[in-house]
Amino acid sequence: MSTLFENIVIPIKVGDTVLGGKFKNKRIVVKSIGKNEKGDITINGRPLLKYRMVVDEMVQVDLQEGVPFPMDTPNEFTYMDFKKYAYRKRGLFKKELLKANGDSSKMFKILSGLWYNWAKKNAPSFTRITDTKKFGRALMVMMVKDNLVFDRDNWKKTNKITKLQEIFYDNLGNPCSGNVTMDGRCIADEVDDRPLEETEINEVGVFPVTNYISGIIPQGRLDTNTPENKKKSAKLVKDLKTTLNKFWKEHDIPFRIK
Repeated sequence: MSTLFENIVIPIKVGDTVLGGKFKNKRIVVKSIGKNEKGDITINGRPLLKYRMVVDEMVQVDLQEGVPFPMDTPNEFTYMDFKKYAYRKRGLFKKELLKANGDSSKMFKILSGLWYNWAKKNAPSFTRITDTKKFGRALMVMMVKDNLVFDRDNWKKTNKITKLQEIFYDNLGNPCSGNVTMDGRCIADEVDDRPLEETEINEVGVFPVTNYISGIIPQGRLDTNTPENKKKSAKLVKDLKTTLNKFWKEHDIPFRIK
């Protein structure tokens, strides 16, 4: 019979806060970590199982105050919000992309910059782009498939993703977001230029995501002891927020999670 060995990493260090006491609800600062004569891991001289982690606090620090996650492709769930913004500002996007004069590498970098400017305000956890060319190309592919700014029909025919949708100009030579009138004016109702916040549902209640974590996400799934696990945990909570907000909005329930 072969013996299996598995390393178990406990994401606790000296200086962290854990919950202990009879009901495991008393905050205790970790002053020492060791082992007893039985080989059990101990915190402050007591067995590890006498304590539990402060999950809510851990998530709040990671998601609200944490360093943005390094990424070289767009987060699919964050993209769902980004594409709404891109559609409203498609005239601006086309105008910026035209500056590349058809140079695909420059277009990728411009798209990365447009994402960054949007995410800095609306999704700060997703602003750390490690490779602007790779990120921009991946973003362009997603936009082409949605027929957003880029010409999807042309892509299907030629397999080229950099072809912009037809651009109309007003009588002053400025690009329009959509079509133009017979006398050369941009059709104003083709695009909604209002900030994203003005088009949101009129919420009665705005709640922190930590209100829902303990009852929905199983204990142990929010491990943040490595950068990879931290990224997975943040994505898990992000998906929870997206799902609940979408459900409430579709059913006209005036609640939202921040």
